[in-house]
Amino acid sequence: MALLQGSTQEERRRLLNLFPVANLRLAFGDGSKEEICIREAAGTGVQQLRKIGNFVSNNFCCCKQHIYVFEADTQFKLPNGFLGGVRVSQTSSSAYYLAQTSFTVTIFNQPLSQQFVSILWPLKIEIIGGYYLVRFAILESDVAAVFGMNARVTDRSLVEDDILTRVAQDLLAADLNKGVKHLWRTDFHECPKGKFKKADSLSSEQMDEKKGIKQNYPAIYQEMLLSPIHTSTFIIIDGSVKIDTYSVNPTFGTIGFSKYSQLGDTDAVIRQILDNNN
Repeated sequence: MALLQGSTQEERRRLLNLFPVANLRLAFGDGSKEEICIREAAGTGVQQLRKIGNFVSNNFCCCKQHIYVFEADTQFKLPNGFLGGVRVSQTSSSAYYLAQTSFTVTIFNQPLSQQFVSILWPLKIEIIGGYYLVRFAILESDVAAVFGMNARVTDRSLVEDDILTRVAQDLLAADLNKGVKHLWRTDFHECPKGKFKKADSLSSEQMDEKKGIKQNYPAIYQEMLLSPIHTSTFIIIDGSVKIDTYSVNPTFGTIGFSKYSQLGDTDAVIRQILDNNN
């Protein structure tokens, strides 16, 4: 609650704006996304701030995310907090945090000008079996839409690597190749765009729209199954998971969701990968 209590209305508005409008309506009532974010960010009472904090924790799995997966035993401790971030809530195996970050927007007009933007950044750290996951909400900022086409982000006070250094220092990235390949073999997902390591090179394949490597190029598919897979895009075929696509670099233990998941199925995809990676 500490960061929320000291936050500005604009910081709270930007925080709520990281989540899908359907979830905002379920929690806060009717209105457009902009209307809800402005209305709910205006309150400064303890109950309202607690309501916002609970919403962030309960709906984190619905936002766009970057996930880093590390090897760690079940005795590894969740941090109480870290430099630049505070814990919002915790269970025995996971915790939610808010970090304070900011960036400068430089507007390359004549005369040149700059705007300072401050953001509350939600993240989740969890332990699943022998894995330690650090999950960041993707900080969306359509700088061009807000500040014009000549605007660029020129500085960030805190980035993902800064936080990873503080909460996952000395941990090894998990190799997720086995789990990702198992899901490919069993038609949980298909790959339209993939990279994989050959003996002396990194090979890349990109299919035409709506085509997959396994279905159309079985020889390349078999080669990828025998090779370390690098950053690749997968289309989820399994109808029980309501996510269209995601990206993963299984060799370096990273997963990315670039779209909202109203039902929170990012958790289901992560679980499928990890459960089949042993």
